[in-house]
Amino acid sequence: MEQAEARHLKGMEQAEARQSKVNDELMKGQHQLQERQNAFEAKHSSILDRVLDRLGEHDDHIRRYEEDTKAHGADVADLLERVRNLEVESDERKLLDAMLDGRKSQQQGEEEEDAKEEDANTKIPPALSKVADGIGLSTISFEDTKPAPREEIEALAKQGLVKGSCLNKSVVSHIISQYAKDCGINGRRRRKKTCKKDEEFLTLSKIVLSAIPPYPFRENFVYRCINMTPELAVWFQRQTMSGEPFKEPAFTSACAFSPHQQQEMKEIPNIFHVMNTYIAIRSRSGRLVKKYVNSKGFQGEWEVLFCYDTMFRILAFDDTKPGEEHGSGGAGRYQIVMEEVSSCIPGLDGGED
Repeated sequence: MEQAEARHLKGMEQAEARQSKVNDELMKGQHQLQERQNAFEAKHSSILDRVLDRLGEHDDHIRRYEEDTKAHGADVADLLERVRNLEVESDERKLLDAMLDGRKSQQQGEEEEDAKEEDANTKIPPALSKVADGIGLSTISFEDTKPAPREEIEALAKQGLVKGSCLNKSVVSHIISQYAKDCGINGRRRRKKTCKKDEEFLTLSKIVLSAIPPYPFRENFVYRCINMTPELAVWFQRQTMSGEPFKEPAFTSACAFSPHQQQEMKEIPNIFHVMNTYIAIRSRSGRLVKKYVNSKGFQGEWEVLFCYDTMFRILAFDDTKPGEEHGSGGAGRYQIVMEEVSSCIPGLDGGED
């Protein structure tokens, strides 16, 4: 009996020893597994932190963009409110009231008058295959025109807004750049298909252009090029013969430099070589807007911008290929000289015409 009990106790001790060993191995395995899990979690936590940091930076960019957009919107809204509260002369006050408050009676009268004028100016004879020469009695010709000196134009481009303006460069750049990105408002304006948003932009653009100093070179010209149709050529001929001013309902763009200068200046995107009509304009209220556009391409054009509803008069119309078909003659076949007569923004005389 004693031997049996001894063997039993010894067996129990051995079993306990084996169990203890197994428990030790199990604890060791669990410890190693926990260490690996901790390392895995630490590694992926670091990756997750970096991802969250990047997402946070992205959110910051979006938030700043939204804040900038709201700031521009607030600037525009503040600008409209300032205009409504401006203390101006009575005539200008009436004009601002008509634009901002939309007095129907005055608008209807202006629209009827504009419609009559447009009918008179745009009823063109059937298309002609040939364009006559010798139109107009002016002694000036396109070859007589000269741009302002380059160094003076470059100095003008560095000047700031007019003294006493309530605007800042940021607001002016926002509106001018908006026009540079989308000139479609010109077509809608000519077709009288503008929407409420367009009308708000027209109001702001007039105010913004008024804050930029007028192009000051009275005796010099700015230059524009177009592709003239036969119908338009006839219209220009008739306007030259009549000597009557005409209203351009859209914005008018020109360049401070002549076609010859543009051929020599590599920084200017010259398109005169593909246009059949060159136009020289003597400016009174055009604005050099180079400083206020963000697009490098638009800056390179040295744009002189005339406000909508500017009045012009044609001084000379010359067909350099008289008797030839309209489609022949190449670049610069038709050469036109015009002068600005009046504008709805202040010109060189300091007031609206």
